[in-house]
Amino acid sequence: MGRSITVDEARKLGIGSCIERMVNFADHLRRLRVDQYEYMALKVIILLSSDSSDLKDAESVRTSQESVLHALQQYTLSHYPSMPSKFGELLLRIPELERTCQIGKEMLSNKRDGENQGFNLLFELLRGDH
Repeated sequence: MGRSITVDEARKLGIGSCIERMVNFADHLRRLRVDQYEYMALKVIILLSSDSSDLKDAESVRTSQESVLHALQQYTLSHYPSMPSKFGELLLRIPELERTCQIGKEMLSNKRDGENQGFNLLFELLRGDH
């Protein structure tokens, strides 16, 4: 695995705001006691909610997203009956996660000039140029 850094070290590297957002997001997930299935559903929902302007079958993607949303709602209600607002709270985290990802991409984009080949490959993967 990679090396761990503190938030102070991240600030010195110019990535503090992104790291702080990630830490805050992780704290929200921990507070909500998000399990692996809910986490995976959130990832799929975000993937399916990407810009759909170039999709050949946008309706199918929308239907799939609705299906995952419904499954997540049913799952949270059945597995966490003592937390009836959990589904809504999970949905409220989605824009926060999307914004954090966007900030990370922007930071990588700004640091791209003069970096090595491995960094360029990472940037292209994140940007979707593959």
